[in-house]
Amino acid sequence: MLIYSICYYYGTNKLSNIDNHLKEFYKIEDEKIFVVNVMIDNHDIEYHSIVKKDLLNYINIENLHILTSYNWGGTILGLWMVYKYCYDKYDEKTYVSHFEEDFIPHNIKWYKDSIEKLDSNNYIYIGESNQNRIKKKNIDGRLHGSAYKNSTRLGNPEVWTDGGFYFLTLKNLKNINDKIGIFHKGDQKIKYERILDGIDLGEVGFPTLLYHAGLRFNVLDRDTYFTHKYK
Repeated sequence: MLIYSICYYYGTNKLSNIDNHLKEFYKIEDEKIFVVNVMIDNHDIEYHSIVKKDLLNYINIENLHILTSYNWGGTILGLWMVYKYCYDKYDEKTYVSHFEEDFIPHNIKWYKDSIEKLDSNNYIYIGESNQNRIKKKNIDGRLHGSAYKNSTRLGNPEVWTDGGFYFLTLKNLKNINDKIGIFHKGDQKIKYERILDGIDLGEVGFPTLLYHAGLRFNVLDRDTYFTHKYK
């Protein structure tokens, strides 16, 4: 079984991103569910209910779950939301694919190859990389680039994958939670900020925490399997 999950920003509400993921979701022949983790720039619970109803009406498929959160932690928060919602509902061997909303598979091989790589190597997750390798130290200018000179760092060295895709099992999500607690270490009361929450504490910080907790991960090559359709 597969939980096909996306992290979706309602502030943009680009429905074509959902449509693109649904096309790929339908291609998977295994038992599956579709989960949308919606990030909303509003704390109001009634507004969250309106958003949820809007998306339920738009997507309108069986085996659909809409989860909402105040927009503070981005994609990695969305991954933790999937764990909290799904772990007690499905077998722990269930696979989870978690995507940024604008990060789309362009062939079905990603699914089979992710399973094979995950299961045969005892990795905690399979991610993606635009360099087809795990990144560390000064790759992408993390140490010397001007954009990151004041960055928050969650370990030395920093070790990471790019942030468009995560593939693992519910059991692995439980293991991660047991090791590091909530996956994103940002302030839940402050709105998401791209460098701090998206990169420092998310795309780079989350894998770095796993690395220093003794957990291994690997990547699929971005160009071989995925298309990044920037919002």
